[in-house]
Amino acid sequence: MDRFHWAERHDGLITSKVNRDAGRTKRQLERDRKVGRLRKVRRGVSVVNGVPPSWRQAVRAVLLSHEGYAAGSHWTALTLLGTAPSTISDFIHVLSDTAHRISLVGVVGHRSGVIEDGDVTTRHGMK
Repeated sequence: MDRFHWAERHDGLITSKVNRDAGRTKRQLERDRKVGRLRKVRRGVSVVNGVPPSWRQAVRAVLLSHEGYAAGSHWTALTLLGTAPSTISDFIHVLSDTAHRISLVGVVGHRSGVIEDGDVTTRHGMK
């Protein structure tokens, strides 16, 4: 798998897993960051140098850093679905189950003890 092709479809972001699947070692990733090919944006998530930042990229980075147990919620989910009022919240809102607490700068984490099938949908490749 070409990691840069994957990044094109994910707002310029590459996860550590994608890098590993592409055969990159930890040392090679450190070199990529040192020479400016990649820049770390969240835990386990880097952005390709030269990709302009966007709100959607910031949301995707949060969700990718907590892949499998986080989904956009509140204003973030409404904006992704295209139904939010014109004002975008200053924070990214995410939902997780009670077993996972999300505490990141610029992120409001919400937890629920009951997340059933149908409660979460996918939009733009994000939950």
